[in-house]
Amino acid sequence: MRTVSPKGYPYLVFYRDQPGHVAVGRVLHAKRDIPQWMQEPNSH
Repeated sequence: MRTVSPKGYPYLVFYRDQPGHVAVGRVLHAKRDIPQWMQEPNSH
């Protein structure tokens, strides 16, 4: 899973490169507790 932060927006986009497309897994506000989110069941 990769992450990008679009310039000018307070969000993080979690995605995977797939053959022929990009699969977006989640878009979270950058102030969210990301390590906590990753430990939650069904978070990814």
